[in-house]
Amino acid sequence: MEKIEKNVKMETAEKEDRLLVPLSGTYHFEGEDIDVMDLRSLRDVTAADMIKVSRMMSMAGIVESNEEMSLEYACNLAGSVTGRPIEFYKSLKAPDAIKLKNRTTGFFFGAI
Repeated sequence: MEKIEKNVKMETAEKEDRLLVPLSGTYHFEGEDIDVMDLRSLRDVTAADMIKVSRMMSMAGIVESNEEMSLEYACNLAGSVTGRPIEFYKSLKAPDAIKLKNRTTGFFFGAI
């Protein structure tokens, strides 16, 4: 009985995972239809990953005081840890781009 309850809780948690972000529509990118951003790999991000993204942005001439709060940082980090190219994230429509930024910063600051 306890095992069944545990499985139900796990399935519910997966369904409600705030790092699985529904998009406002379906994006067609590199032959694939995408309607959900899977940001669960953010849970495995290390300081080294974050430094790599910071350096990448610096080399591109992008300098921001709170870079982890920026849309540019969210796109670059998502591109480097999810397996989808950065170009996908930079092609998101405004509402979906803001969802990406909010979920990323929310994750960093413990809101998710």
